[in-house]
Amino acid sequence: MRVPEKIKKAIRDCAEAENKAKMNEKIVIKWMETMKLTEDTCTDILRNMDDAFIDYCKMTNNPDEFIEVIENLR
Repeated sequence: MRVPEKIKKAIRDCAEAENKAKMNEKIVIKWMETMKLTEDTCTDILRNMDDAFIDYCKMTNNPDEFIEVIENLR
């Protein structure tokens, strides 16, 4: 089966974007762990940002709202 050039490009772009996203996710998670904002590291359940990260960044593509939520933590 012949794969059209635009599909080849889409496949390559998808793989590149996925790899970049995984690397950036690791950076964010490591920072959240350092700041004690993950389920494993927080001392107050209200400071657990694991689900918020998924909801705002991975599910709904609202990274600015996620940043705002973190910046409004006390």
